[in-house]
Amino acid sequence: MGRKEKYEITKSTVSIYEIHHLMEIIKIVNLPVKIINVASTLYYKYANLHGKVHSKDMIVLYTVCIGLSCKILETRYNYGFFYRQVKFYFDTYYPEYRSLTFVSDLNRKNSLHSPSNNDFERKPKRPYYGPKPLDSNNTSKKHADNTEQYDNKDNEAPEIVEEFDFLEAINNLEVQICIEFNFDIDQTDIYKILDHIRPETLSEHILQATHIFCRDSAYLPLGMYFSEKKIVKACLLLGTMLENRPCFQPDDDILFVANEILSIYKKIDSIVL
Repeated sequence: MGRKEKYEITKSTVSIYEIHHLMEIIKIVNLPVKIINVASTLYYKYANLHGKVHSKDMIVLYTVCIGLSCKILETRYNYGFFYRQVKFYFDTYYPEYRSLTFVSDLNRKNSLHSPSNNDFERKPKRPYYGPKPLDSNNTSKKHADNTEQYDNKDNEAPEIVEEFDFLEAINNLEVQICIEFNFDIDQTDIYKILDHIRPETLSEHILQATHIFCRDSAYLPLGMYFSEKKIVKACLLLGTMLENRPCFQPDDDILFVANEILSIYKKIDSIVL
């Protein structure tokens, strides 16, 4: 029971305001409680080990954690394995996150390669070295015991578990959002849309736009109804328009966001994806 303190968020990591904003996202996305619990554990672990997580990065990080939590519940891997996956892929694909260093990486920070123009390019899968997956027949108690076991043996030689694709996890999350909102859109269609968008846009602006739209759709004019596919396309297209401007912050004027989405909605019929 005493181990819980290790994962609690503090003022030195994420501010109360940011946590409040995070809770608002959770309520609107309305994911199953199990997924939220796992995602929160991943997020808190990652944030605590990194130190301060800025508001503009928080949604991206937590969204990735939600996507990974879906995979956790499906494959029954433990928390430690997936928070290491988050770290590995952020370090690999997003050089700006390398300034947020893991405590265990302090002696190895000089080994991280310098940023390049190719950091956002789709890269081949590579094996991740981490703990073995749990047996599907394990109980929740055994699950917790295994997690503690791995945490206490970080210095031991790791084993190859499986190849894991960061972009695939994000794509799966987009599909998950559609499912939770009962969108009439299949996986083939969403992948077709995603193929037209660069990886760095997908990882940040599109997810931001999707969350904002879902969270604040009540602000849209009454009587304005979107078809399910047009909602998704509007969010994705809004994300592509935001590439050259800062990400939306929690205190941005939501009416501006709504107007942006509405202006895109009017153009969607003429856009072929």
